[in-house]
Amino acid sequence: MLKERLIVSELKKFVSEEDYDRILVLVGIRRIGKTTALKQLQQYEPDSTYINFTEIDAWDKLIEFMESPKKLLLLDEISFLKNYPTEIMHIEHQSVELGYKVIITGSSPTHLMSLYGGPLGGGRSTLRRLSLLSFTEYLYFSGKVDSYKDDYNPTEKDFIDYLRLKGIPEGLKITFNEEYFRTFYSDVELANRNTTLVRDYIRVDEEHILAICDLLAYKLQLNVKYETFVRPDIGAREVPKKQDRKILDFSDTYLSQSSDTFSKLTPAEKATALHFMVKAGMAYVDLPYKKSKHVGVSDLFSALEQVNTNNDLVYIFLDYNICPISPLMYTRLAEDILSKAGLTDDVLAHPRILGMMLESYIKGTRACQSESWNLISYKVDEHGEEIDLFDRDLSLLCEITVSNKKLNSVHLNKHFQEENYIRVLATKNIEDFVDGIHRIPYPKLCMMFDKNLVNNSLQQTSTPSSVFDKN
Repeated sequence: MLKERLIVSELKKFVSEEDYDRILVLVGIRRIGKTTALKQLQQYEPDSTYINFTEIDAWDKLIEFMESPKKLLLLDEISFLKNYPTEIMHIEHQSVELGYKVIITGSSPTHLMSLYGGPLGGGRSTLRRLSLLSFTEYLYFSGKVDSYKDDYNPTEKDFIDYLRLKGIPEGLKITFNEEYFRTFYSDVELANRNTTLVRDYIRVDEEHILAICDLLAYKLQLNVKYETFVRPDIGAREVPKKQDRKILDFSDTYLSQSSDTFSKLTPAEKATALHFMVKAGMAYVDLPYKKSKHVGVSDLFSALEQVNTNNDLVYIFLDYNICPISPLMYTRLAEDILSKAGLTDDVLAHPRILGMMLESYIKGTRACQSESWNLISYKVDEHGEEIDLFDRDLSLLCEITVSNKKLNSVHLNKHFQEENYIRVLATKNIEDFVDGIHRIPYPKLCMMFDKNLVNNSLQQTSTPSSVFDKN
């Protein structure tokens, strides 16, 4: 039996607990494991029906279920069902009347999100996102732990191995190349044909998706100007010494091709590709949190829809930071660049690069756990006193670093002083609770975020001591 993703336990909870809605929408990009998760769940629920709408007898199975419902209905590749929004509404009405539960998934996350926010909106459904393989899942699939419940203290080496996906089955690796996006786009086109809502149509070229994916992946969480985004200094961070960079030939790297492609697009095409990446769940938006003027992703979408010139994009990049949902999207590009330089991927473990990937990981992980329509991460950036992650839902302030940063050099106690926030400083290997700040080794902190345990684990803590004079 295949090992299970973490999402399976969430799906089991949805089925067993009455407090949940009747319908759960499981969103995730193609080839990420949604079908496997549904089939693994079915093994725990014998009173269930699984239907894959790519199969020729799918409609007959659905009719049979509607005539004699079971406890659970699992609908896979829903966009292959003609007029699927209308059919889902029929199922939703019957599930409320008869009390069964439904889990829906498919390979076009943009259309599933429209389903969640449209026909199944207004509290009629629950949203769960299946993202790229998490750090905790990597430890399990690579055999470093035997169970998600194991009491294991991960090391920095574990996290670096994760970024390289060292020692896991090939089937768990996704390569974001032309072939991937060609099939990804065919799923989008099919969903366009089968939706009844014109506003749900997604129109974006597969070549444009590949180009924007590569450029977003390379920038990681860095807040760069538009000009730098379009024409990044390829290899500058991976091969910092000028004498080493002279041997690089970028004529056939993925990133160089993507940069050329993106530069040739019209401003509107560039805006559409950016819009698509966020709606498809492949990117999140990192925003500064301001009490006086709250800016959201809807403002970004409005700005992108009105883009006419490259200058419009310049202003968008000044106001919004669009980041890849996982650092795993970056490692393919970095390894390609390093191979051109004749270097090993040990360079990826440099604290500067590792820190960027860690920040991307934690913010992307937390954004995916939200049930909101859009993927958002907030930071505090006032008076030069920045905090990497602000999360009002968790009452959390988090400074993300791979080093043992001194307590008196962070700003965790300078914001929201009157509010009872959990204040966390990621470290290389220090773990304690000092002056109201939890210092936690970053690999352990990643596992806490993966399991959504940060709030529960840290809320109850003894009165802190003070060691500022020691640090």
